[in-house]
Formats: sequence, structure tokens, C-alpha cells
Amino acid sequence: MATYTVHHTQITGDRPHWYQLDGPYRDEQNAIRRARNLGLDHGGYVCVKDATNTTIFGTDPAALDHAISAGINKHFRKVA
Repeated sequence: MATYTVHHTQITGDRPHWYQLDGPYRDEQNAIRRARNLGLDHGGYVCVKDATNTTIFGTDPAALDHAISAGINKHFRKVA
């Protein structure tokens, strides 16, 4: 059976610090609902990952790191 975890990072500091907030969930929709509500309530970035550590909802942490490195993210400044 597949499991899903919810991850979150605040928009503070020079780089995002992701942490696993919840999980494992057995139901994908419950995990997505929790992540969406977390983002609405607290801001920042959220994502839901499956058992293979693939982001299935929200902001992919690797994509966020790439956007920061490219200097195109509005919340974290590019660090040389």
C-alpha cells in the first residue's frame, strides 16, 4: 500500500529548510488536503511525497532549489 508524507518550509532565511510535518498517510487525498490547508494557514511552501520520495503535490524541493540558484525565486535570494 502506498504511503504519503507532508513536508513544509517557511519563507525565512537564505535557504528553505524542509521538514516532514505529517505522515505517513495511506490516502493520497487526505495528505494533499492536509498540505493545502497547512499552506493556507501558515504560508510557506508545502509538498506531498509518495513512498518513492517523488513529489506528487505542491512545490518540488529540487525545483525550488533550482529556482533559487537561478535567481528567479521571489522569496529566497540567490546565494553566490
